[in-house]
Amino acid sequence: MRGLTSAVPVYVVLADLWYGLVLNVAQSLDEPSRNTPNIIPTVPDVAFNWLQVLANAGMVLVMTFALWQLLQLNKAVARKQVFHMSAFRVLGLVLTLAFSLPALYGIILSLLHLLTGHITISLANIRYFVTAVCIAYCAALCLRRLLGWRRTRKTLVIATPAKNADVELVREAESN
Repeated sequence: MRGLTSAVPVYVVLADLWYGLVLNVAQSLDEPSRNTPNIIPTVPDVAFNWLQVLANAGMVLVMTFALWQLLQLNKAVARKQVFHMSAFRVLGLVLTLAFSLPALYGIILSLLHLLTGHITISLANIRYFVTAVCIAYCAALCLRRLLGWRRTRKTLVIATPAKNADVELVREAESN
Protein backbone atom coordinates (compact mmCIF):
# COMPACT_ATOMS: atom_id res chain seq x y z
CA MET A 1 0.00 0.00 0.00
CA ARG A 2 3.02 2.23 0.53
CA GLY A 3 3.55 4.53 -2.41
CA LEU A 4 0.10 3.88 -3.86
CA THR A 5 -1.46 7.15 -2.76
CA SER A 6 1.51 9.15 -4.01
CA ALA A 7 1.10 7.50 -7.42
CA VAL A 8 -2.50 8.62 -8.01
CA PRO A 9 -1.49 11.83 -9.90
CA VAL A 10 0.78 9.74 -12.15
CA TYR A 11 -2.18 7.52 -13.03
CA VAL A 12 -4.24 10.66 -13.72
CA VAL A 13 -1.60 11.85 -16.20
CA LEU A 14 -1.50 8.41 -17.85
CA ALA A 15 -5.28 8.34 -18.13
CA ASP A 16 -5.30 11.83 -19.66
CA LEU A 17 -2.61 10.87 -22.20
CA TRP A 18 -4.55 7.82 -23.34
CA TYR A 19 -7.86 9.73 -23.31
CA GLY A 20 -6.30 12.39 -25.56
CA LEU A 21 -5.07 9.69 -27.93
CA VAL A 22 -8.53 8.13 -28.14
CA LEU A 23 -10.03 11.56 -28.85
CA ASN A 24 -7.41 12.15 -31.57
CA VAL A 25 -8.19 8.81 -33.24
CA ALA A 26 -11.93 9.45 -33.05
CA GLN A 27 -11.48 12.89 -34.57
CA SER A 28 -9.38 11.49 -37.41
CA LEU A 29 -11.95 8.80 -38.14
CA ASP A 30 -14.75 11.36 -38.18
CA GLU A 31 -12.93 14.10 -40.13
CA PRO A 32 -13.61 13.00 -43.74
CA SER A 33 -17.35 12.62 -43.20
CA ARG A 34 -17.63 15.98 -41.44
CA ASN A 35 -16.05 18.09 -44.21
CA THR A 36 -17.77 16.78 -47.31
CA PRO A 37 -20.21 13.91 -46.94
CA ASN A 38 -20.59 13.15 -50.68
CA ILE A 39 -16.95 13.34 -51.78
CA ILE A 40 -14.33 10.66 -51.25
CA PRO A 41 -11.49 12.12 -49.13
CA THR A 42 -8.26 12.76 -50.97
CA VAL A 43 -5.13 10.84 -50.10
CA PRO A 44 -3.16 13.80 -48.64
CA ASP A 45 -5.99 14.71 -46.27
CA VAL A 46 -6.23 11.19 -44.91
CA ALA A 47 -2.45 10.80 -44.73
CA PHE A 48 -1.88 14.07 -42.88
CA ASN A 49 -4.68 13.38 -40.42
CA TRP A 50 -3.18 10.01 -39.57
CA LEU A 51 0.37 11.39 -39.35
CA GLN A 52 -0.82 13.46 -36.41
CA VAL A 53 -2.38 10.38 -34.84
CA LEU A 54 0.84 8.39 -35.31
CA ALA A 55 2.94 11.17 -33.80
CA ASN A 56 0.54 11.45 -30.87
CA ALA A 57 0.53 7.68 -30.37
CA GLY A 58 4.33 7.61 -30.36
CA MET A 59 4.44 10.35 -27.76
CA VAL A 60 1.86 8.57 -25.61
CA LEU A 61 3.83 5.31 -25.76
CA VAL A 62 7.10 7.04 -24.84
CA MET A 63 5.49 8.92 -21.95
CA THR A 64 3.73 5.77 -20.76
CA PHE A 65 7.12 4.05 -20.60
CA ALA A 66 8.66 7.04 -18.78
CA LEU A 67 5.86 7.31 -16.25
CA TRP A 68 5.94 3.54 -15.73
CA GLN A 69 9.58 3.91 -14.66
CA LEU A 70 8.52 6.62 -12.20
CA LEU A 71 5.84 4.31 -10.80
CA GLN A 72 8.40 1.52 -10.33
CA LEU A 73 10.85 3.90 -8.63
CA ASN A 74 8.06 5.22 -6.42
CA LYS A 75 7.05 1.72 -5.33
CA ALA A 76 10.64 0.59 -4.67
CA VAL A 77 11.62 3.65 -2.64
CA ALA A 78 8.36 3.63 -0.66
CA ARG A 79 9.01 0.01 0.29
CA LYS A 80 12.74 0.68 0.85
CA GLN A 81 13.68 -1.89 -1.77
CA VAL A 82 16.65 -1.88 -4.11
CA PHE A 83 15.91 -0.26 -7.46
CA HIS A 84 18.58 -1.06 -10.03
CA MET A 85 19.12 1.78 -12.48
CA SER A 86 19.55 0.42 -15.99
CA ALA A 87 20.04 2.62 -19.03
CA PHE A 88 16.36 2.38 -19.96
CA ARG A 89 15.22 3.24 -16.44
CA VAL A 90 17.49 6.28 -16.36
CA LEU A 91 16.18 7.28 -19.79
CA GLY A 92 12.60 6.92 -18.57
CA LEU A 93 13.22 9.07 -15.51
CA VAL A 94 15.04 11.71 -17.57
CA LEU A 95 12.09 11.77 -19.97
CA THR A 96 9.72 12.12 -17.03
CA LEU A 97 11.68 15.11 -15.76
CA ALA A 98 11.93 16.66 -19.24
CA PHE A 99 8.17 16.26 -19.61
CA SER A 100 7.18 17.50 -16.17
CA LEU A 101 9.73 20.07 -14.97
CA PRO A 102 8.37 22.81 -17.29
CA ALA A 103 4.91 22.22 -15.79
CA LEU A 104 6.34 22.51 -12.26
CA TYR A 105 8.10 25.74 -13.24
CA GLY A 106 4.88 27.08 -14.78
CA ILE A 107 2.82 26.23 -11.70
CA ILE A 108 5.36 27.92 -9.41
CA LEU A 109 5.40 31.05 -11.56
CA SER A 110 1.61 31.08 -11.77
CA LEU A 111 1.35 30.87 -7.99
CA LEU A 112 3.89 33.68 -7.58
CA HIS A 113 1.94 35.86 -10.01
CA LEU A 114 -1.27 34.94 -8.20
CA LEU A 115 0.25 36.16 -4.93
CA THR A 116 1.03 39.52 -6.56
CA GLY A 117 -2.59 39.96 -7.56
CA HIS A 118 -2.54 38.81 -11.19
CA ILE A 119 -5.05 36.19 -12.23
CA THR A 120 -2.98 33.52 -13.96
CA ILE A 121 -4.95 30.36 -13.26
CA SER A 122 -8.01 29.55 -15.32
CA LEU A 123 -10.58 26.99 -14.33
CA ALA A 124 -12.39 27.21 -17.66
CA ASN A 125 -11.37 23.65 -18.52
CA ILE A 126 -10.93 21.72 -15.29
CA ARG A 127 -9.41 18.69 -17.08
CA TYR A 128 -6.44 20.74 -18.26
CA PHE A 129 -5.99 22.34 -14.85
CA VAL A 130 -6.03 19.01 -12.99
CA THR A 131 -3.67 17.45 -15.52
CA ALA A 132 -1.24 20.39 -15.30
CA VAL A 133 -1.15 20.11 -11.52
CA CYS A 134 -0.65 16.34 -11.74
CA ILE A 135 2.18 16.73 -14.26
CA ALA A 136 3.90 19.21 -11.93
CA TYR A 137 3.40 16.71 -9.11
CA CYS A 138 5.13 14.06 -11.26
CA ALA A 139 8.25 16.26 -11.40
CA ALA A 140 8.26 16.77 -7.65
CA LEU A 141 7.62 13.06 -7.05
CA CYS A 142 10.42 12.05 -9.41
CA LEU A 143 12.93 14.38 -7.73
CA ARG A 144 11.81 13.28 -4.26
CA ARG A 145 12.01 9.59 -5.09
CA LEU A 146 15.42 9.97 -6.75
CA LEU A 147 16.74 11.56 -3.57
CA GLY A 148 15.08 8.78 -1.55
CA TRP A 149 16.62 6.19 -3.87
CA ARG A 150 20.07 7.70 -3.31
CA ARG A 151 19.54 7.69 0.47
CA THR A 152 18.20 4.13 0.44
CA ARG A 153 21.09 2.97 -1.70
CA LYS A 154 23.63 4.42 0.74
CA THR A 155 21.95 2.88 3.79
CA LEU A 156 21.65 -0.52 2.11
CA VAL A 157 25.39 -0.54 1.37
CA ILE A 158 26.23 0.34 4.97
CA ALA A 159 23.70 -2.01 6.61
CA THR A 160 24.22 -5.06 4.40
CA PRO A 161 26.91 -7.58 5.40
CA ALA A 162 29.46 -8.28 2.67
CA LYS A 163 28.46 -11.94 2.17
CA ASN A 164 24.81 -11.07 1.44
CA ALA A 165 25.39 -7.77 -0.32
CA ASP A 166 24.54 -7.01 -3.88
CA VAL A 167 27.83 -7.09 -5.80
CA GLU A 168 27.07 -3.83 -7.58
CA LEU A 169 26.34 -2.04 -4.30
CA VAL A 170 29.50 -3.30 -2.61
CA ARG A 171 31.63 -2.32 -5.62
CA GLU A 172 30.17 1.18 -5.51
CA ALA A 173 30.75 1.53 -1.77
CA GLU A 174 34.39 0.46 -2.08
CA SER A 175 35.02 2.93 -4.90
CA ASN A 176 33.64 5.85 -2.83
